[in-house]
Amino acid sequence: MRITGRLCIACVVAAGLLAGCAPAGYPSATLTSTAPSSAAPTVAPPSTPSGVEATIRTVVVDYYAWANRVLIDPSVSVNEAAKYLIDVPPDNVMTAVEQRIVKFRSDGYQQTGSSTVTVETVAPASGDTYQARTCSDSSQVVVKDAKGAKVETANARAAAVYTLIKGVDGVWRISKIQGVGTC
Repeated sequence: MRITGRLCIACVVAAGLLAGCAPAGYPSATLTSTAPSSAAPTVAPPSTPSGVEATIRTVVVDYYAWANRVLIDPSVSVNEAAKYLIDVPPDNVMTAVEQRIVKFRSDGYQQTGSSTVTVETVAPASGDTYQARTCSDSSQVVVKDAKGAKVETANARAAAVYTLIKGVDGVWRISKIQGVGTC
């Protein structure tokens, strides 16, 4: 079975799908008028995420950082997936990700370089779930097979929607990752 570089990232980071991009926030900007008779116009900065939205963003970004580490460093435990993922049928994303990492490693693949993810939006979804739309960039990732040959890679930028639920322990975890094209 041939596994491409970006696909390897996709297998782990998105359980076969990938994630996405967008700025998390911009520096505030204030524009002032030089006309003495008018009030100074201002441009309000985007709101800084807080509460559940900020937590969801952190979970997705932290998961992505772990996914890079687990592919780059074989000493990083696959079991750490439980910090970020949860199995909810029918997707069982935690099990799927763990299995793909084990296969990546046992097939002798190695990754250098890290991909990045930016959370574009976070919004409540059905029931007690939230969805985060993301864009990932894996242009700095190189994957080599067991013989040390560079593996051909797919599109470097991928969009995804992460569904998160709060576990019984009160921690938000990713229960589904759905690829939605490129970004």
